[in-house]
Amino acid sequence: MYHTSYSPQETRQLAREILRRLGTKHIILLQGELGSGKTVLAQALAEELGVKDTVNSPTYVLMKVYPLNDKRFKRFVHVDLYRIDYDQRLDDLGLSDYLQDEESLVVVEWPERIIGSWPYDSFWVRFYFGDKSDIRVIDF
Repeated sequence: MYHTSYSPQETRQLAREILRRLGTKHIILLQGELGSGKTVLAQALAEELGVKDTVNSPTYVLMKVYPLNDKRFKRFVHVDLYRIDYDQRLDDLGLSDYLQDEESLVVVEWPERIIGSWPYDSFWVRFYFGDKSDIRVIDF
Protein backbone atom coordinates (compact mmCIF):
# COMPACT_ATOMS: atom_id res chain seq x y z
CA MET A 1 0.00 0.00 0.00
CA TYR A 2 1.39 3.39 -1.00
CA HIS A 3 1.36 6.36 1.38
CA THR A 4 2.29 9.90 0.42
CA SER A 5 4.18 11.92 3.00
CA TYR A 6 4.61 15.67 2.70
CA SER A 7 6.88 16.10 5.72
CA PRO A 8 9.06 14.19 8.19
CA GLN A 9 6.21 14.54 10.70
CA GLU A 10 3.85 12.70 8.35
CA THR A 11 6.48 10.00 7.81
CA ARG A 12 6.74 9.62 11.59
CA GLN A 13 2.98 9.14 11.85
CA LEU A 14 3.27 5.95 9.77
CA ALA A 15 5.15 4.18 12.59
CA ARG A 16 2.00 3.23 14.48
CA GLU A 17 0.38 1.82 11.32
CA ILE A 18 3.49 -0.21 10.48
CA LEU A 19 3.62 -1.68 13.99
CA ARG A 20 -0.07 -2.55 13.71
CA ARG A 21 0.44 -4.28 10.37
CA LEU A 22 3.57 -6.09 11.49
CA GLY A 23 1.56 -9.03 12.78
CA THR A 24 3.93 -11.78 13.92
CA LYS A 25 6.91 -10.36 12.03
CA HIS A 26 9.82 -8.82 13.90
CA ILE A 27 12.16 -7.66 11.13
CA ILE A 28 11.52 -4.38 9.30
CA LEU A 29 13.66 -3.62 6.25
CA LEU A 30 13.80 0.02 5.16
CA GLN A 31 14.88 0.48 1.55
CA GLY A 32 15.30 3.80 -0.23
CA GLU A 33 17.74 6.42 -1.40
CA LEU A 34 19.82 8.61 0.88
CA GLY A 35 17.60 11.23 2.53
CA SER A 36 14.33 9.48 1.70
CA GLY A 37 13.15 9.10 5.32
CA LYS A 38 14.43 5.74 6.55
CA THR A 39 16.03 7.09 9.72
CA VAL A 40 13.03 9.31 10.44
CA LEU A 41 10.79 6.25 10.39
CA ALA A 42 13.24 4.17 12.46
CA GLN A 43 13.28 6.92 15.10
CA ALA A 44 9.48 7.05 15.13
CA LEU A 45 9.23 3.28 15.52
CA ALA A 46 11.62 3.41 18.48
CA GLU A 47 9.68 6.27 20.06
CA GLU A 48 6.37 4.48 19.55
CA LEU A 49 7.79 1.46 21.40
CA GLY A 50 8.99 3.59 24.30
CA VAL A 51 12.70 4.11 23.62
CA LYS A 52 13.70 7.13 25.70
CA ASP A 53 17.24 7.54 24.32
CA THR A 54 18.00 9.61 21.25
CA VAL A 55 17.98 7.23 18.28
CA ASN A 56 20.50 8.19 15.64
CA SER A 57 21.44 6.16 12.62
CA PRO A 58 24.22 3.75 13.63
CA THR A 59 26.10 4.31 10.37
CA TYR A 60 29.59 3.91 11.85
CA VAL A 61 28.89 1.28 14.51
CA LEU A 62 26.52 -0.76 12.29
CA MET A 63 24.05 -1.58 15.07
CA LYS A 64 22.60 -0.16 18.29
CA VAL A 65 20.40 -2.08 20.69
CA TYR A 66 17.90 -0.35 22.97
CA PRO A 67 16.05 -2.14 25.80
CA LEU A 68 12.25 -2.02 25.72
CA ASN A 69 9.46 -2.51 28.22
CA ASP A 70 7.02 -3.44 25.47
CA LYS A 71 4.54 -6.31 25.80
CA ARG A 72 5.92 -8.03 22.73
CA PHE A 73 9.49 -6.80 22.18
CA LYS A 74 12.32 -6.71 24.70
CA ARG A 75 14.81 -4.98 22.41
CA PHE A 76 14.80 -2.45 19.57
CA VAL A 77 17.72 -3.27 17.27
CA HIS A 78 18.57 -0.48 14.82
CA VAL A 79 20.92 -1.46 11.99
CA ASP A 80 22.39 0.76 9.28
CA LEU A 81 24.26 -1.01 6.48
CA TYR A 82 25.12 2.08 4.42
CA ARG A 83 28.86 1.84 4.99
CA ILE A 84 29.37 -1.91 4.68
CA ASP A 85 31.08 -3.55 1.71
CA TYR A 86 28.69 -4.84 -0.93
CA ASP A 87 30.24 -8.32 -0.84
CA GLN A 88 29.36 -9.05 2.79
CA ARG A 89 26.87 -11.79 3.51
CA LEU A 90 24.02 -11.75 5.99
CA ASP A 91 25.79 -14.38 8.12
CA ASP A 92 28.86 -12.13 8.49
CA LEU A 93 27.11 -9.18 10.10
CA GLY A 94 26.66 -10.49 13.64
CA LEU A 95 22.89 -10.11 13.43
CA SER A 96 21.88 -13.75 13.35
CA ASP A 97 20.92 -13.97 17.04
CA TYR A 98 18.66 -10.91 16.75
CA LEU A 99 17.15 -12.08 13.46
CA GLN A 100 16.11 -15.32 15.14
CA ASP A 101 14.92 -13.67 18.36
CA GLU A 102 11.22 -12.81 18.07
CA GLU A 103 11.50 -10.62 21.18
CA SER A 104 13.80 -8.26 19.25
CA LEU A 105 12.33 -5.79 16.78
CA VAL A 106 15.08 -5.47 14.17
CA VAL A 107 14.91 -2.39 11.94
CA VAL A 108 17.45 -2.39 9.09
CA GLU A 109 18.33 0.56 6.89
CA TRP A 110 19.96 -0.25 3.51
CA PRO A 111 19.15 -4.01 3.52
CA GLU A 112 19.92 -4.21 -0.21
CA ARG A 113 23.64 -3.75 0.48
CA ILE A 114 24.26 -7.38 1.41
CA ILE A 115 24.46 -10.57 -0.57
CA GLY A 116 21.84 -13.18 0.19
CA SER A 117 18.29 -12.94 1.27
CA TRP A 118 16.66 -11.71 4.41
CA PRO A 119 14.28 -13.99 6.28
CA TYR A 120 11.12 -14.62 4.25
CA ASP A 121 8.88 -13.06 6.88
CA SER A 122 10.62 -9.68 6.86
CA PHE A 123 8.40 -6.60 6.59
CA TRP A 124 9.61 -4.41 3.71
CA VAL A 125 9.12 -0.64 3.67
CA ARG A 126 10.25 1.13 0.49
CA PHE A 127 10.81 4.87 0.21
CA TYR A 128 10.61 6.85 -3.04
CA PHE A 129 11.09 10.53 -3.75
CA GLY A 130 7.98 12.30 -4.98
CA ASP A 131 7.76 14.91 -7.71
CA LYS A 132 8.72 17.69 -5.25
CA SER A 133 11.68 17.74 -2.85
CA ASP A 134 9.58 17.38 0.30
CA ILE A 135 7.30 14.59 -0.94
CA ARG A 136 7.97 10.91 -0.22
CA VAL A 137 6.02 7.89 -1.36
CA ILE A 138 6.28 5.07 1.16
CA ASP A 139 5.18 1.56 0.27
CA PHE A 140 4.50 -1.17 2.84
